[in-house]
Amino acid sequence: VLDEILMPAMQSAGELYERGRFYLPQLLAAAEVMQGCAELLEQRCPGTGTESKKKVLLASVEGDVHDIGKGIVSMLLRTYGISVKDLGRDVKSSAIVEAVMKDNDIAVVGLSALMTTTMIQMKKVIDDLNVNGCRDRVLVVVGGAVVTAGYASEIGADFYAGDAETGVRYIREKVK
Repeated sequence: VLDEILMPAMQSAGELYERGRFYLPQLLAAAEVMQGCAELLEQRCPGTGTESKKKVLLASVEGDVHDIGKGIVSMLLRTYGISVKDLGRDVKSSAIVEAVMKDNDIAVVGLSALMTTTMIQMKKVIDDLNVNGCRDRVLVVVGGAVVTAGYASEIGADFYAGDAETGVRYIREKVK
């Protein structure tokens, strides 16, 4: 259901948005439906009992209160049996670093931003992870409507997730 129906449907909605056939309200509605379906699947099909030992930490960076995309990524990862610690929205860099320092099983930090004014916080998180000696043991994945592959590279992220499907696929490969 995830791989053959929901993910292609969300990909299609994203493509329609990029071509100007969908607008933000339609894209958000599609994301909400996707999130609801993922939640329903998670409730009805509770994993295989083989949840990963390594964890993924997710957060919308400080100043950003948007989290539909991050929520979809979180639901999908959990549905695939990956342990997720979702810190929520408007998360300070210090809280992200503290969570990574307290939990040695965190292997990936996923950062989300929907606004150009908040995406600069992603660089702060990466810099703070470096300063605190955490960068050598965690991968950083960044995504969100305003984030680009060029920006991800510029700030030192390990991976740019242009959409939920791409991010989930990358994380699934890295967290086993």
